[in-house]
Amino acid sequence: MKCYLEANIIYISVSQKTRKILLNRETNNKENLKHKYAQCYCNCVTGKSLTMLLKASFTIFIMSYAAGIFAQKNSDVPNIDVTYNKQVLKTNIEHPSELSMDYDKNNLFYNYVEVDGIKTISKTAYLNLDTLKAAEIKDGTDLITSAIDNKNHKVYLGGKDGIYTFDYNTKKAFKLDVNDANEKSIWQLFYKDGLYFTTFDPEEQAFYCKSFDKVQKLTDDNNPRMRVLGVSNDNIIYFGNSTGLFYVQNSTGKATLLIEDIVVNAFNVDRDGELYFSTPSSLHHIKTKPKSVEKLTEFQDHSLWGFAIDGNGNIIYGSDDSIIRLVPTLTKQY
Repeated sequence: MKCYLEANIIYISVSQKTRKILLNRETNNKENLKHKYAQCYCNCVTGKSLTMLLKASFTIFIMSYAAGIFAQKNSDVPNIDVTYNKQVLKTNIEHPSELSMDYDKNNLFYNYVEVDGIKTISKTAYLNLDTLKAAEIKDGTDLITSAIDNKNHKVYLGGKDGIYTFDYNTKKAFKLDVNDANEKSIWQLFYKDGLYFTTFDPEEQAFYCKSFDKVQKLTDDNNPRMRVLGVSNDNIIYFGNSTGLFYVQNSTGKATLLIEDIVVNAFNVDRDGELYFSTPSSLHHIKTKPKSVEKLTEFQDHSLWGFAIDGNGNIIYGSDDSIIRLVPTLTKQY
């Protein structure tokens, strides 16, 4: 199963083999089928997990073919398709990336750039998804990334000279004293039972800290470079660099190549902690049992700068000049 973004709509594709199977399948209880439509759509719209959302949509889409059999004999049974419409949340911002969700306040944090003459300035802001009002964080030096501790309701920011925390009451960012991060350029932050961060100085190093005075270095001779990283629910570290996508084996601490020649530009999790990553043209789900990668979406214009997943399981992504949410809708055909 794949879904493709074309113009303003994403379509889920189903193989010809699946269609033939469904068209040859006989069902005798149309009321039960109609009940499954409603139940599946509710799961699709209100489900927490992006994987659940796509699977529910896939089920509805497949069932629409089976419903077509009934529709030929029963005019009150609809044929239902699911599409994903593009909802533009904010525009006229250049290269929005490093997206992260504060689920408690329904705020989306993001980085973008502004050009002042010959100088490019990196900035971080947050967008409330209820009001669609944005606010720039003006403290900090060239803030470029963010991570949210949703359990303890803390916002972390990474800049050119270290790590900050953001206070909603004062609307200010305060610099933290973090070993191995002070005065270093932070490339990425990721929170999972502690704060992970990567630096670019110019070496691509990675660190983990449960408390800021005790920092564990993750890069060594076994794992020489980590540009971006993410951590799955089973505490496996996945990371990407110019070579491909890797994961670190807990038993040996060594990096194992999972996918070669793939450019990973972001990792993120949904509200349930499921891990995803993006490339400039696609979004993927990392499965833990068995360890595998599933491509979920494909962006044919190669303009995916980063992504997040909102509290309802909807994909939000940064394009060249906008922040866009993909919203599922139903199309009924009688």
